[in-house]
Amino acid sequence: MTTPALDFDAPPVRRLRADLALRAAAHHGLAEGVCNHFSVALPDDSRRFLINPRGLHWSEVGAADIVLVDEQGTVLQGRHR
Repeated sequence: MTTPALDFDAPPVRRLRADLALRAAAHHGLAEGVCNHFSVALPDDSRRFLINPRGLHWSEVGAADIVLVDEQGTVLQGRHR
């Protein structure tokens, strides 16, 4: 049985986006640059991922900055490329 694809604004996805808001990383000293990332696969069968955008310092990333990408890295939703 496949799990239905979750919407970008569905509560479980909003919680994951908030979890990926990386202010905690900066708080713990993980602030060396802007070219690393954290990502998480959506808990459905869609093979889509949430990832922080490139170019923002860890301390600048908020839940609204997290983007949704497919397995090729194509941005599907979010305000960053």
